[in-house]
Amino acid sequence: ALPRRAFLALRRLNWKQWTLLVVGSFTGLVVMLIMAFAIAYATVNLPDDPEQPATSFIYDAKGNLLTELYSDQNRVEVPLSQVAPVMKQAVVATEDRNFYEHPGIDPVGLTRAFVNDVRGGSIQGGSTITQQLAKNLYVGSERSVSRKVREAILAVKIEREHTKDEILERYLNTIYFGRGAHGIEQAARLYFGKSSSELNLSDAAFLAGLIRSPQGSDPATNFFVALDRRKIGLDSMVRSGDITQATATATEALALNAIAPPDPMAGLSGTSAYFVSEVRTWVQQQFGTETAFSGGLRVETTLDPDLEAAAQNAVTSTLDRPDDPDAAVVSMRSDGAIVAMIGGKDFTKSKVNLAVGTEGGGSGRQSGSTFKPIVLAAAIEAGIPVTERFNGPSVMTVPFKGEPPFTVHNFGNEGFGNIDLLTATQHSVNTVYAQLASQVGMGKVVQAAYDLGVTSHLDPFPSLTFGTEDVSLLEMTRAYLTFDNRGNRVNPYYVTKVTDA
Repeated sequence: ALPRRAFLALRRLNWKQWTLLVVGSFTGLVVMLIMAFAIAYATVNLPDDPEQPATSFIYDAKGNLLTELYSDQNRVEVPLSQVAPVMKQAVVATEDRNFYEHPGIDPVGLTRAFVNDVRGGSIQGGSTITQQLAKNLYVGSERSVSRKVREAILAVKIEREHTKDEILERYLNTIYFGRGAHGIEQAARLYFGKSSSELNLSDAAFLAGLIRSPQGSDPATNFFVALDRRKIGLDSMVRSGDITQATATATEALALNAIAPPDPMAGLSGTSAYFVSEVRTWVQQQFGTETAFSGGLRVETTLDPDLEAAAQNAVTSTLDRPDDPDAAVVSMRSDGAIVAMIGGKDFTKSKVNLAVGTEGGGSGRQSGSTFKPIVLAAAIEAGIPVTERFNGPSVMTVPFKGEPPFTVHNFGNEGFGNIDLLTATQHSVNTVYAQLASQVGMGKVVQAAYDLGVTSHLDPFPSLTFGTEDVSLLEMTRAYLTFDNRGNRVNPYYVTKVTDA
């Protein structure tokens, strides 16, 4: 009965009373909304900025980029001053034409979006650049009225604490452009092979048009969709007055000179990839995986690109047949800097680094007669001079303490007569070195190897004299470097400097 009486009462109202009722109701609704917004504004605090992941970079000794390290976000932050002005214009024109006038929310845009949302039945659109930043940093992408309200409140608070340029800078460094690129700097590099400071009008319009729909708009796979994205950017710039229609038309006629997506194995293919892989492992061990892949590190290494190329040529020009064995090369400076490393012929075919033995996933290799100078070093340490003479018959059975008799042959069964240790070393005479090792003792030979820089486990068997134990090329290079450094052993190293973001 009550609704019927209310309906009859409303029918008796004249137009003035109707006007007062409608205006009063609308005013009351507006007041209630303002009060609700004020209460929400007072209770919603601006959070601290979350840590933004940043891509790390590894460089060779001459500053050339070897590879990038990133997890789920490939990002490099740059100040707004280093972004091309045309890029800033394109983004503002495309995403938020009134950016420099509104206080964080745009009533006109919100009204337009509200009408569209009512028709479409979803809550979306109408977001300013500041609201998008709030969404990216704090709120997330859930579609709900409460999320939009919180986003709007945070946008207003962001505007109160930051200048427009600061907001635009943060936005440009967080927005996603596809190809895994978060932020304008990596987008410029991945799509056009240049810095964001070098972008031209065509580049900028395309990237600005990508923001609303980066998926499915890659020029490498959807070229005509990419052209539509560029046209969206150009048309927006015409409407905002940044460029003329004639300029937009002329730019549309230009080729979209986007480069192909980078190979995910870039920097980790070919021969230098073995060195890069070792550096990547070292960085993870030193700083942790999260910092290595999202800490924005700049890692400067010891790799000399000219020497690395020479090492690669030494391998490929000699072992140039398909059935040739694999090979490894290590070259070190006197201070231990690894200036060249070849761990195999092709990292994409085998990721086992033959240069570093078990640490590279392999088992090491027998060192053969390159182990004999280590036996000689043990002998000198034991007081045996290099002028000491031994008989060098073609074959000989030598007694070793605690071991059965050990029979050894010279290469080609060649006999050398009575010779000193220098001559025996020069000709790699096995029968002389077996006698020398027996006289010194295999325990001292093992210790000499460790002292010189070998780190693999060595058993003190007589056959060790001839390099039958597995060691790595890096260990043997380190041991020989100790000779070259006149007895001063150094630690091999890959990295000269690491700086954070």
